[in-house]
Amino acid sequence: MDDERFIIFLERDYAAFSKTLREIMGSGFDIILYLTGYAMDRRGFEAHSRMLGKGEGNPEQLIRLGEIFFQQLRYDGLKMEASI
Repeated sequence: MDDERFIIFLERDYAAFSKTLREIMGSGFDIILYLTGYAMDRRGFEAHSRMLGKGEGNPEQLIRLGEIFFQQLRYDGLKMEASI
């Protein structure tokens, strides 16, 4: 994560940004927002996996990280177990 940046919006600014783009793009904006969120979550998981050493020496950490990211996608029922 050497060259990564975080961008934080106030909720009111994000709402205005979203509203404006939705007015311009219509329902296509919702699809773009979904796909962008999916890509961001995937990249976040990959970055955190690298920080954990891809589970080397402790696969339970990587499995727990996968569960957390899955829950952030609003799927609450995932429970994984290591089979190593």
